[in-house]
Amino acid sequence: MLLIDPNHRLVFNASFADVDDGIDVCKAIHAASKSDVVNRQAPVMLLHDILEPELCDALITYWEAGEKRADGVSQGAANSSTAKSDIKKRNDVVLLDEMLFEQVKTRIVTRVIPELFKAFQFRTASMEALRIGCYDAADQGHFGRHRDNRTAFTAHRRFAVSLNLNPITYEGGQVRFPEYGRSLYAPPAGGAVIFSCSLLHEAMPVTQGRRFGIFTFLTDEAGAIAEQKMIAQRQGQIAPLAMKR
Repeated sequence: MLLIDPNHRLVFNASFADVDDGIDVCKAIHAASKSDVVNRQAPVMLLHDILEPELCDALITYWEAGEKRADGVSQGAANSSTAKSDIKKRNDVVLLDEMLFEQVKTRIVTRVIPELFKAFQFRTASMEALRIGCYDAADQGHFGRHRDNRTAFTAHRRFAVSLNLNPITYEGGQVRFPEYGRSLYAPPAGGAVIFSCSLLHEAMPVTQGRRFGIFTFLTDEAGAIAEQKMIAQRQGQIAPLAMKR
């Protein structure tokens, strides 16, 4: 017996002897969404089940052991970012482990990129380095209002991908798009919020616990060419793992 969810993904594969389990899966899918009336919403995409729990745990473990980079904000200068704690309080670890990188990349290629094309007819050509970040209530973790493509260093970016890694046992930390109302966006662990880099957005302060996420940016063919030119001008700096398709 095979069960396909509303977005045509296989969610259950078992014999007919397990029909009761299959019914429970159907009930869970139905209960996970409500027929609410939406009267205002940002033009963003929310996806569930991009990363498996085991992969989320492995990425958090990698962050725990990794070299932290605090509060980096792009300035578009010779260096890609400068610490600006008045705008951003987040500790990042660049994902340099090739095995973990390939696992995350594969899931983005198979579970995110097709959805972007279906919803926005956007053809992805490349993906930036993956950064695992932590918003910690102990540091008043947050990211103030900003856009992701407003500097010479970031102008090639088209879509931002923010994947949550831990269950929402923390408080705060949601993403908000103030140009489109006060709604808060908080994908579950393994889920993602994906949006145009030109949208004004903010990560709300984490007031209790820690929110872990993995963050990257996607671009099209023209953006990839511009990105390569920018990288060539910055030769001599470490180039983190990134997808080129």
